[in-house]
Amino acid sequence: MTDESLFPPRCCRQHISPEENCILLTAELIQRFDKKKIEFSTINRTYCCIPTCSSFIEPQYINSDIATCPDCSAKTCAICKEAHEGDCPNDVALQRILEVTRENGWQRCHACRTLVELDLGCNHMTCRCGAQFCYVCGEPWKTCACAQWHEERLLARANQIVNREQLPAEQIGRNAQVAAQVEDLRENHECTHVRWERVHGSYDCDACHEIKRVYIYRCSRCHIQACNACRRHRL
Repeated sequence: MTDESLFPPRCCRQHISPEENCILLTAELIQRFDKKKIEFSTINRTYCCIPTCSSFIEPQYINSDIATCPDCSAKTCAICKEAHEGDCPNDVALQRILEVTRENGWQRCHACRTLVELDLGCNHMTCRCGAQFCYVCGEPWKTCACAQWHEERLLARANQIVNREQLPAEQIGRNAQVAAQVEDLRENHECTHVRWERVHGSYDCDACHEIKRVYIYRCSRCHIQACNACRRHRL
């Protein structure tokens, strides 16, 4: 229950209701789930500043931007997430991180403020917290006029597909294959992954990045590769 990308519980893109399955769950597990539900649903979360504690502090324990940990009673600033008295000082470490973020063109999730680096793919980001946003400007998805793709990343993704799928060159040649993949990616960027095929061999999962040495699932429309767990519970 620590992997936020698996929340809320789902299988085959359908949500699983704990309430409907409570007869199969222990009271302790239901209680833990309810606490995690509050945590994962909270925007701009605050955790206890004591490293040995680090408990999530629910909004009900935050008063005037001071969060009191219900487990160890330590007080944490809900603004800078550190311990201090009086006004919140300038968080130098955070500002340095944000400076590096700007220098590298990274983005932050508008909901949970997690840092995100896009390597390949389109500018439509789905954070592990479930929020969707634009990688270019950071605004919620479909609320801006930014381009769907950066041409360099689009071309890199097309090359990745051609390389790993080892498509037969036939008579059109590699360049034509890459160009065809570019157009296919443009058309299928909002893919819902309804058709999967099992591909035997050793492959990386595009979702969890674990190496699966026996087989992987590949979407026949957008060519994303996913292990069985990610295919059912993340995508």
